[in-house]
Amino acid sequence: MSARRRSIAQRAAAPRSGKGAAPRSGKGAATRGGRGAASDAGERSAPRLAWWLAAATLALPPLFVLPYALEGFRLPQCQLSEWLALASLVPLAAAATVPRWRQLWRHAVLQATAPLLLLAAGGLLVTRHPAHVREALADLAIGVAALVGWSLGLPQPALRRLLDATLLPAAVLALLGILQLHHLWEPVIFAVAPGSARLGITSLAGNPGDLAAFLVLPCLVAQAGLAKGARGRARWWRAAVLAVAVYALAGTQTLTALAAALAGSVVLWAARLPRRRLLPLGAAAAVGALLLVLAVAPVRHRVVRGWWAVTHGELDAALSGRLDGWRVALELTQRHPLAGVGWGAYRAEFAGARLRLMAAGMPFFLGHVNPSFANAHNELLEVGADLGWPGLLALAWALALVGRAAWRARRRMSAADAGLCFGGLVAAALLALFYFPFRLAPVAFGWVAFLAWLLATGDGAEEATGRKRWPALALTALLVLALLGQGVRGWHRLQSSVLVRFVQQQGMALGSARPPGGLVRAELQVLRQAHRRAPATIEPLAFEGDLLLLAGRLDEAVAAYRRAVALEPRAEVFFNWGLALWSQGRVDEAVVQLRRGVALGPRFRGRVPPGAQPLVAVAPVRPL
Repeated sequence: MSARRRSIAQRAAAPRSGKGAAPRSGKGAATRGGRGAASDAGERSAPRLAWWLAAATLALPPLFVLPYALEGFRLPQCQLSEWLALASLVPLAAAATVPRWRQLWRHAVLQATAPLLLLAAGGLLVTRHPAHVREALADLAIGVAALVGWSLGLPQPALRRLLDATLLPAAVLALLGILQLHHLWEPVIFAVAPGSARLGITSLAGNPGDLAAFLVLPCLVAQAGLAKGARGRARWWRAAVLAVAVYALAGTQTLTALAAALAGSVVLWAARLPRRRLLPLGAAAAVGALLLVLAVAPVRHRVVRGWWAVTHGELDAALSGRLDGWRVALELTQRHPLAGVGWGAYRAEFAGARLRLMAAGMPFFLGHVNPSFANAHNELLEVGADLGWPGLLALAWALALVGRAAWRARRRMSAADAGLCFGGLVAAALLALFYFPFRLAPVAFGWVAFLAWLLATGDGAEEATGRKRWPALALTALLVLALLGQGVRGWHRLQSSVLVRFVQQQGMALGSARPPGGLVRAELQVLRQAHRRAPATIEPLAFEGDLLLLAGRLDEAVAAYRRAVALEPRAEVFFNWGLALWSQGRVDEAVVQLRRGVALGPRFRGRVPPGAQPLVAVAPVRPL
């Protein structure tokens, strides 16, 4: 603590004496004293309520799924996380003491997040995909608000306890994943491929990669608690969570998450142990990793396949096709160096960029289950694609401030917490380089709490000069409006997903039979309502084209596919658009779209109409 802060704290804590500090008497003094006591009680209860809402943000959404929605995992968990995060900020704002702007700007959390947020908001002025940018910008703004609000409004010890809230959902998700691993619990609604070695281990995350990414932080938090000397039930609880989380991590066979958890654990214990034990620690970590690979057959097979791919020059196969996403991100950064394509617009630009690269002779990975990349699987490269070089500079600035805060904070931390601080940064960096943890709400808000704890520790709060109530009231009103808006936004997005899922089930029931005219009209109304409620989602437009194609209304189907491609090009949309054009006899146009669909999704090659196969086989890939 600096000398100035120490003197302020001492003056605040010291008893006052003398004429100026004489106790007041009378009715007025009693009234003022009563109001002060009530105000103090309110200020003490506000952080407590905010803490519980923040803990709910971390603990509840990972357990929330909507099986009857088209996107039953990520979407509902994201909407609930964001609503609870905003709700946690309202009591903090209502009880806030607002300092002057110059004093407020001295906090590293504001300096780190403001440039990135401003650049993302400015992207609305230049992007070709405003619907995608608006949705992604709202998600980013809520995440930044939670980071700033928790860091400035909650005490550092409370933020450290907040990280423990991730242990409960981690235990539940890990246990369910273990049951799936041993084929004891495999409901079809939760399993991508029931009975498979890896893709069926989804738990309530819907994806083995998401499950593994979520478990990394709780593994580190549990170890930090053990290293801190937790006793009794707390110790056994952390040990149990760590055991089931590691078991589930191994079951997912997600090497990125396993490497992040292992590297973070090594750094955590290295900060806790004396220097003379660092070499034995490294040796023990290496031996443990080797035993894990040898003992768990699925992990061993995955490592062997990866090693074979690397030694035979198949780097893309070793990285599970991630090079495709990285190549596209680099191409978009080179093509839009100053402003990027817009925050969150990577998914809408992926297909077009891939077609350009394929037309130039760039090879792509053929083993993708889903050839459409919604994320680049590298947070740094995706920021470059979304915001250009200014965004990368803003991100580098933010990372530098976070690193400085961590370095300063280590002196005021216990050894276990210092280990968690640096181990968490290492684990987050590895996840960010090979996945997209900050774009998955259940994963992202855990790391938001971690960064809020780190920044609050590294930058301690300054004393405010005077109380300004009107800014606090204005901020509270703004947050209440944002909370209501997020509720409406989330409800509309979930409704859209449920409506599209309903139409999909109806289509699956009909199979290849032509639907009756009345059903087509009703389902078209449902899909158009779904699109109005979630204009950034492509599924309503794509399903509308499929429905019209199946009904034989080819002109309308072609128009629907054209609108879908303008919103977000995808392999299946190009291919079905080509089928509609082929049925109309528009051979040249059909071959162009069929070739694009096959180029983006090789699995469609066997579904090309027989008469079109020779033409599609020799047709060049035409960029958009």
